Amino acid sequence: MIVGDAPSLTDSRVGEYLQGKTGSLLRAELQKAGFSDTPYYTGVVKCTPPDGVKPEAAEMKACAYHIKREIEANKPLFILTLGASATKAVAKEAKITTSVGKVIERDGITYMPCFSP
Repeated sequence: MIVGDAPSLTDSRVGEYLQGKTGSLLRAELQKAGFSDTPYYTGVVKCTPPDGVKPEAAEMKACAYHIKREIEANKPLFILTLGASATKAVAKEAKITTSVGKVIERDGITYMPCFSP
Protein backbone atom coordinates (compact mmCIF):
# COMPACT_ATOMS: atom_id res chain seq x y z
CA MET A 1 0.00 0.00 0.00
CA ILE A 2 1.26 3.48 -0.85
CA VAL A 3 -0.12 6.50 1.00
CA GLY A 4 0.56 10.03 -0.16
CA ASP A 5 -0.50 13.41 1.15
CA ALA A 6 -3.37 14.40 -1.15
CA PRO A 7 -4.61 13.87 -4.70
CA SER A 8 -3.30 16.21 -7.39
CA LEU A 9 -5.56 18.00 -9.86
CA THR A 10 -4.75 15.28 -12.40
CA ASP A 11 -5.68 12.59 -9.87
CA SER A 12 -9.00 14.31 -9.22
CA ARG A 13 -9.77 14.59 -12.93
CA VAL A 14 -8.85 10.95 -13.66
CA GLY A 15 -10.43 9.59 -10.48
CA GLU A 16 -7.36 7.59 -9.42
CA TYR A 17 -4.51 8.46 -7.11
CA LEU A 18 -0.95 9.12 -8.40
CA GLN A 19 -1.82 9.64 -12.06
CA GLY A 20 0.22 12.78 -12.73
CA LYS A 21 3.97 13.37 -12.99
CA THR A 22 4.56 12.22 -9.42
CA GLY A 23 2.76 8.94 -10.03
CA SER A 24 4.64 8.32 -13.28
CA LEU A 25 7.97 8.90 -11.55
CA LEU A 26 7.00 6.68 -8.63
CA ARG A 27 5.80 3.83 -10.84
CA ALA A 28 8.99 4.00 -12.93
CA GLU A 29 11.17 3.88 -9.81
CA LEU A 30 9.18 0.99 -8.32
CA GLN A 31 9.55 -0.92 -11.58
CA LYS A 32 13.33 -0.27 -11.59
CA ALA A 33 13.47 -1.61 -8.03
CA GLY A 34 11.81 -4.83 -9.18
CA PHE A 35 8.24 -4.31 -7.99
CA SER A 36 5.88 -5.90 -10.49
CA ASP A 37 2.61 -5.93 -8.58
CA THR A 38 0.36 -2.90 -8.70
CA PRO A 39 0.06 -1.54 -5.17
CA TYR A 40 -3.01 0.14 -3.71
CA TYR A 41 -2.52 3.92 -3.89
CA THR A 42 -4.38 6.36 -1.66
CA GLY A 43 -4.00 9.69 0.12
CA VAL A 44 -4.34 10.97 3.65
CA VAL A 45 -6.92 13.49 2.45
CA LYS A 46 -9.41 12.84 -0.30
CA CYS A 47 -9.79 16.35 -1.74
CA THR A 48 -7.21 18.27 -3.74
CA PRO A 49 -5.84 21.15 -1.64
CA PRO A 50 -5.77 24.54 -3.37
CA ASP A 51 -2.54 25.38 -5.21
CA GLY A 52 -0.99 22.02 -4.33
CA VAL A 53 -0.26 22.96 -0.71
CA LYS A 54 0.19 20.14 1.78
CA PRO A 55 -2.90 19.16 3.77
CA GLU A 56 -3.56 20.97 7.03
CA ALA A 57 -4.11 19.17 10.34
CA ALA A 58 -7.87 19.83 10.24
CA GLU A 59 -8.13 18.30 6.75
CA MET A 60 -6.17 15.21 7.83
CA LYS A 61 -8.35 14.84 10.91
CA ALA A 62 -11.53 15.13 8.81
CA CYS A 63 -10.30 12.30 6.52
CA ALA A 64 -8.72 10.10 9.22
CA TYR A 65 -11.73 7.79 9.28
CA HIS A 66 -11.37 7.06 5.55
CA ILE A 67 -7.67 6.21 5.58
CA LYS A 68 -8.16 4.04 8.66
CA ARG A 69 -10.92 2.11 6.89
CA GLU A 70 -8.80 1.70 3.75
CA ILE A 71 -5.98 0.21 5.82
CA GLU A 72 -8.40 -2.12 7.62
CA ALA A 73 -9.99 -3.23 4.33
CA ASN A 74 -6.71 -3.84 2.48
CA LYS A 75 -4.81 -5.38 5.41
CA PRO A 76 -1.39 -4.36 4.08
CA LEU A 77 1.77 -5.85 5.54
CA PHE A 78 3.77 -2.91 4.18
CA ILE A 79 2.91 0.77 3.74
CA LEU A 80 5.15 3.24 1.92
CA THR A 81 4.32 6.77 3.08
CA LEU A 82 5.04 9.62 0.67
CA GLY A 83 5.66 12.97 2.27
CA ALA A 84 5.39 14.58 5.67
CA SER A 85 1.60 14.55 6.03
CA ALA A 86 1.24 10.87 5.13
CA THR A 87 4.10 9.90 7.42
CA LYS A 88 2.63 11.82 10.34
CA ALA A 89 -0.95 10.64 9.81
CA VAL A 90 -0.33 6.97 9.02
CA ALA A 91 3.06 6.00 10.46
CA LYS A 92 2.61 8.33 13.46
CA GLU A 93 6.08 9.81 12.98
CA ALA A 94 6.36 13.54 13.69
CA LYS A 95 9.19 14.53 11.33
CA ILE A 96 9.75 13.30 7.81
CA THR A 97 13.41 14.37 7.87
CA THR A 98 14.24 11.99 10.73
CA SER A 99 11.91 9.22 9.55
CA VAL A 100 13.03 8.75 5.94
CA GLY A 101 14.78 5.43 5.49
CA LYS A 102 13.64 4.06 8.84
CA VAL A 103 11.59 0.90 9.04
CA ILE A 104 8.75 1.33 11.53
CA GLU A 105 6.88 -1.70 12.84
CA ARG A 106 3.47 -0.98 14.35
CA ASP A 107 0.34 -3.12 14.77
CA GLY A 108 1.58 -5.80 12.38
CA ILE A 109 2.36 -3.32 9.59
CA THR A 110 5.79 -2.29 8.36
CA TYR A 111 5.95 1.42 7.45
CA MET A 112 8.65 2.94 5.26
CA PRO A 113 8.52 6.75 5.17
CA CYS A 114 10.03 8.57 2.21
CA PHE A 115 9.95 11.98 0.64
CA SER A 116 7.22 12.49 -1.94
CA PRO A 117 8.57 12.30 -5.49
